[in-house]
Amino acid sequence: MREVRRPAVANIFYPGDKINLKAMVNEFLAEVDERLIQDLAQKIGLPFALISPHAGYVYSGQVAAYGYKLIEHTNWDVVVLLGPSHYVHFEGGALSSAVAFQTPLGEIEVDQDYNAALIEEDPHLFSYLSSAHEREHCLETQLPFLQDVIEGEFRMVPILLGSLSRQTVLDIAKTLVTLYRRRNERVLFVISTDLSHYHPAKEAEEMDRRLIRHLLAMDTEALMRDALSGVIEACGIFPLLVMCELAKQLGRTQVKELCYRHSGEVSGDTRQVVGYLSAVVW
Repeated sequence: MREVRRPAVANIFYPGDKINLKAMVNEFLAEVDERLIQDLAQKIGLPFALISPHAGYVYSGQVAAYGYKLIEHTNWDVVVLLGPSHYVHFEGGALSSAVAFQTPLGEIEVDQDYNAALIEEDPHLFSYLSSAHEREHCLETQLPFLQDVIEGEFRMVPILLGSLSRQTVLDIAKTLVTLYRRRNERVLFVISTDLSHYHPAKEAEEMDRRLIRHLLAMDTEALMRDALSGVIEACGIFPLLVMCELAKQLGRTQVKELCYRHSGEVSGDTRQVVGYLSAVVW
């Protein structure tokens, strides 16, 4: 039987029908500062990685659109998605045994050869855990944007990260580097994370600006230290750390903030907000 991962948050985080979903995504893309994106695209060419939020589209969709506008009308062979597991606790990286992930815009094939190569490289780091993917929204929310902006078909590698030690962060990054160098493919990494959660807007902005400074410097030690102490927050702190180590090993050390906002700017309630960031790595 063909295993397809069905949408878990359609009609909750984003419209559940194709017409309204595509219209919403296109509206967000149309609102992006096109001059900023065009100038940046000429400077960097194709990006190495995007950092994108994963809340309901009403709150974070416009922020996410800044990153996806940068890859509009581009072609990729594989998109590797890294995000945190919100519902299932485990260590290491959880892969999906599904042959495809479905959204209202269609199906995206899962690159099971890539999955097998990850497990072959280090079975202690990566394993199949489809149950972790069943309810998870952090990767699913990226897919309609990817389907809308990328030209032609692409395969995806959805990876959820559980709790990681400092050494495991390095080991996962090393494994991803090995595959990136070995496979002659156009690979885009998408890192899914929100930032601070449920603080007053001024406090949230201070926390998030601190995280962004560390990120721009690719300072993984400061990111880990401040996350552990609670000075900064990001549900996807481990995906961010893996991305930083991966990028540094491959010499992709330039990072630019594309858009930062918080939920209070949409809801009007600044008492408890969630921070959202879109950024590019090249």
